[in-house]
Amino acid sequence: MEEKQIEKNKAHDAQIEAYHQLIKQKDDERGALIAELCAANRLETPLYDPIKEIRNRCAATDENCELLKEIRELNHEKQTMLDKITRLENELQSLKDQLRLKTDEAE
Repeated sequence: MEEKQIEKNKAHDAQIEAYHQLIKQKDDERGALIAELCAANRLETPLYDPIKEIRNRCAATDENCELLKEIRELNHEKQTMLDKITRLENELQSLKDQLRLKTDEAE
């Protein structure tokens, strides 16, 4: 079940990455068009170029995606540790029960 969730997360992360690549590609195309317009019109003042702002947002989104991946990994590690603790507690309880039985038999 955890493997399905991990695979689902990986697929989701891949979709996000593909979306970011598409955004970057479209931004590059938009920048090229703006450059062509500026050259064609020989503007002395540059047009407002939102590409830098969009790239900053993309970088922040990429960072958030990386942080989400780290959180998922930490949650997985936490669940693994909790499962191990539960297993060890069960083993300890079993050993206590065995010791109690042996103590009762010895008396």
